[in-house]
Order: sequence, then C-alpha cells, then structure tokens
Amino acid sequence: MLFRSGLLAIFLMHVVKAIGNYGRNRAARPAGYGVKKCAGGPSRKSLGSTTMIWTGLATLLFVAIHLKTFKYGPYYADAATGQRDLFRLLVEVFHNPFYVAAYLLSMLLLGLHLRHGISSAMQSLGLMPDSLTGRILRAGMLLAILVAGLFAVIPVTIYFGLVG
Repeated sequence: MLFRSGLLAIFLMHVVKAIGNYGRNRAARPAGYGVKKCAGGPSRKSLGSTTMIWTGLATLLFVAIHLKTFKYGPYYADAATGQRDLFRLLVEVFHNPFYVAAYLLSMLLLGLHLRHGISSAMQSLGLMPDSLTGRILRAGMLLAILVAGLFAVIPVTIYFGLVG
C-alpha cells in the first residue's frame, strides 16, 4: 500500500509539473510559430519533444482506463486458489479488437513520450554530461522501445491466440 501511495504521489507531481511547464511555455510564446520545421544542428527537437503534453495526457487517459479495466474491473476467482484470475480478465479484454487497437495506440504514444522524457529527465537532473549525450539519447530510445514494445506484445499475443 505504501509503495502504491508513493507511486501515485510521484505520478501526480509529474502531471502537475508538466501542466505547469506547458502553461509557462505558452505564456512565454502566446502566438505559435508560423511554420514548424526541424531546428537543425545540435537541436534535439523531435516529434516526441513537441507533443509531450499531448502524449502525456493520452498516457494519463490510458492509465485511468487501464486501472478501471484491470484493477477495478470484473473479478474472476480462480477455482483452485480463490485468488483473482487476472489472466482470464486479460484474455477476455484482449479478444476485443477495439481494445487491442486502443492499447497498441496507447503504447505507441507512451513510447513517443518516453523517448523524449527519459533524456529530458536526465538533463533536468544534471545527469547528462556532453560526453554522454549521444549514449543517453540512444539508451532512452532503446528503453522507450522496450517498455512500449513489450507491453504491446501482451494484447497482440492474446488477440492472435498465441497465449491463452
């Protein structure tokens, strides 16, 4: 319970901080750019960096739906143990093509969010010296692909009958 409370507190602080940053950025430049294009040179501007607020809000929505479905959704008890049968719930949910498509889109957006967020967090914490920038950017990309990709494997394998 303590771990969940701490995780929730960190998550909520992240959301509040992100919305505050978005507001300050909008106030600093109230009129949008006339033409958006690659900044070139050493700039790290990317699709991930320019859509952080939107991918973050999409992730927030995903987390709410995910919790409603899997934490507070139907309760199936395992006949042998009496424990909650989450595998049965997973199989039931991921046989719905709409839910699978929404989950995969959510993982794509999460990956995009993490791709920029990991390196940005390292930079904000002062943990990204110039000599390691390239490695940290690549590690962030790899971690984003692994997290989003491995979570995306679950609905795909269940939907196509490879598991369950």
